[in-house]
Amino acid sequence: MLVMSGSFDLVHVRSCYACKKPYSTLSEAASHQKGFKYQDVKGKVIAVYCPKYVEGMNLPGWHFHFLSEDKTKGGHLLGLSGKNLSYRI
Repeated sequence: MLVMSGSFDLVHVRSCYACKKPYSTLSEAASHQKGFKYQDVKGKVIAVYCPKYVEGMNLPGWHFHFLSEDKTKGGHLLGLSGKNLSYRI
């Protein structure tokens, strides 16, 4: 895992809409994602590495997500730029 914190000039994410019962499958929910761009936002990037043996339960490789400091913005990370960033592995 990796956690990066700081002030981000630009964060580009995608996220699914909220789901209601009866819940759709993940692939159905993911087909209706929306992209968001945020500027001048503080928050964290949380990254998780999934090894090849998890294929079928998850996708192997790195997965990066963003969550704003106030927890009102976030999603699957598509791109970012920032300054004064710190990280932990």
